Amino acid sequence: MKIIATLNFNNKKENIYLDEEINIFWIGEGKQTITSEELLQKYLSGDLSWINPPTEVVDNTVEQKNKIFTANNFLSVKNCNRALYYLYHNLHQSTEHNDYLDLLAEDGLKVRELGYQLYSGGKYIYGGKQWDSVEDTITALKKGEDIIYGGRVQRNDEYIYSGILPILVRDTKSGGYKLISTTTSTKLKEDKHILRMGYLRWLAMENDLPITSYELLTPNKEFLGGNGLDLTKYFVHYDITEQVQETEELIWQFINRIPEVVNGKEPPADFGVCCSKCQYKSFCFSSLPEHHIFTLPRITSSKKTLEFLKENNIYDIKLIPDNLKLSENQQRRKYCVEENRIIASKDALSILKNLPQPIHFIDFETFPMVVPKFSGMKPHQNLPFQWSNHILNNNELTHDEYLDSTGGDCREEFLITLIESCRNAATIAIYSPFETARLRELEKIFPQHADEIEEMINKFFDLEKFISTNIDHPQFYGRTSIKVVLPALYPKNLYAELPVHNGTGAITAYSKMIQPGIKSEEKLQIRKELLDYCGLDTKAMVIIYNKLLELLEKQY
Repeated sequence: MKIIATLNFNNKKENIYLDEEINIFWIGEGKQTITSEELLQKYLSGDLSWINPPTEVVDNTVEQKNKIFTANNFLSVKNCNRALYYLYHNLHQSTEHNDYLDLLAEDGLKVRELGYQLYSGGKYIYGGKQWDSVEDTITALKKGEDIIYGGRVQRNDEYIYSGILPILVRDTKSGGYKLISTTTSTKLKEDKHILRMGYLRWLAMENDLPITSYELLTPNKEFLGGNGLDLTKYFVHYDITEQVQETEELIWQFINRIPEVVNGKEPPADFGVCCSKCQYKSFCFSSLPEHHIFTLPRITSSKKTLEFLKENNIYDIKLIPDNLKLSENQQRRKYCVEENRIIASKDALSILKNLPQPIHFIDFETFPMVVPKFSGMKPHQNLPFQWSNHILNNNELTHDEYLDSTGGDCREEFLITLIESCRNAATIAIYSPFETARLRELEKIFPQHADEIEEMINKFFDLEKFISTNIDHPQFYGRTSIKVVLPALYPKNLYAELPVHNGTGAITAYSKMIQPGIKSEEKLQIRKELLDYCGLDTKAMVIIYNKLLELLEKQY
C-alpha cells in the first residue's frame, strides 16, 4: 500500500493509504476503509482537509530540485529568460508560506476529484517515489486500463521534465487514450490551459505514450447550487485537441532554449507585461528607480509609449520628455513625482466637502466557492460572511459589524443586518465596485429586498474611484488600494501587527473558523482577528477621507 496524502480527519492528523490491488483507501493505522466517493464527500463537506496533498513536486533533493521542469513552472517562466535562469538555479525563491495558495490548491484537488467521480471506476496512480509513479503509469497503459487517475510522465536527460496526467480515458475507436485535465477556472485560457496541455503532450510524445486526444473540464459558470451536485451539469467539456497540437513548435522553442539560458550568464531584465504576476517581480523591480515608469497608470496598456521609453532606456518618470504624449492620469502622475507633492483635480476638494452626512464607510469579506453549496450560487460566486460599517456624523465616529461563525447559508442575515445598519445613511462610502457587485448578486437571490438594495446602491460613493480619477501622491506609486494609500497619508502602519491583514488572509481565516471540530477557544480567537481586520478596513477609509480633506484644504 502507498501513502497518498496526510489529512485532517475528524480533527486528527491521519495518513491516507491506497490499496492498489482492490482500489480502496484506508484511513490511519486503524485501517478504516473509505471509498473514493466517500472520501470526496467528506472533503466537500469540510470533515476532511488536505495538509500535504499530492503535487507535481518530485524528489526533494537539493541536487535535483533546481533541474526539474513541471507544467506549472513551464507556464511561469516560458516568456522570460531571467525567470527561467532563476528557477533553474533556485535563486530568489520566496520561503514565506501562503495559506491562501494552499486553499487554492485544495480547490484544484477538489475539482480534480470531481473529475475522477465523473469518470468513475478508474485505476489510481499515486506516488511515493517519483519514478515508481512513472513506471506504474506505463504499466497501467500497457495493461489497457479503461480509466487511469493521476498518472505521471517524465523525461530524464540533463534536465528532468515531469508532468501529472490527471485523467486518462481509453478510446476504443483509436486504440489510444484521451487525456483529460481539470481546472477551477470557468473559462478556457489559451495562455494557461492550452499551453499546459501542450507541455504534457510533448512529454507524452517523448515517452511514446498512446495519447490521441485532449479535453479540458471546467466548472459550468451557469451551474446553480442547492439542488445536489449533478456532475454532468457541473462540468463543461472542451475538446482542445487541435489547439494543443498547434503548440508543438512553441513547446520545442522553450525546450531548446533551456541549455543556453541556464548555462550562460544571468540574463538582463526585460521589463514588460509578463512581469505583473511573476514570482521574481519584487527582486527585479528593486533595481529600478523609486518612481519608475511602471508606476504610471495603465502604462502596460499604452504599448507605443512603453515601447518608446524602453527603447530609449528611460525608466525614471522624472526623465520622461515633456513632449511625450501621456494620458491625463499618467501626466498627473509625472507632475506629482516632479513636484514631490499631492496633486488633485480642481473639483476634488468640493466633491469631498459636499458629501452629505452621516457617511457610512462599509466593507465586505466573502468566501468564494468553486463548488457552490447554497441555493442560487454559481461556481466561484462569493458567500458574503462579514461586513463592517464605520459611521461618521459631525465628527462623531461609531461602528457596527456583522460576522457569521457557522459556515452555513448566512446570505439573507448578512443582507438584512446590513440594510438595517445603513438605513439612516446619507452617503455610503465603498472602496472599489466589489460591494456593488455582491449586492447585485444578493438582489437576484432575494428579490424581496430589491428596493432596499437599490436605495443603498444609490447612496454609494466609491472612494477608490474618486482617488484614482482626482488625486495622486508621490507615495501612491501608481496604485490606489487601501494598503498603499493609507500609509502614504498616515505613516503609522496599522495593519502590521494584525494576524489577518489582507482579503486573502480573511478567506483562509474564515475557512479555518468554520471547520468542524475546531476548538471553541481557537474559533473565538479567529473571530476576533476577523473583526479586527474588517473593522480596520473601514476605519482606514475614514482616516483616508479625513486626511485627504486636511491636505486638500491646506494646498488648495
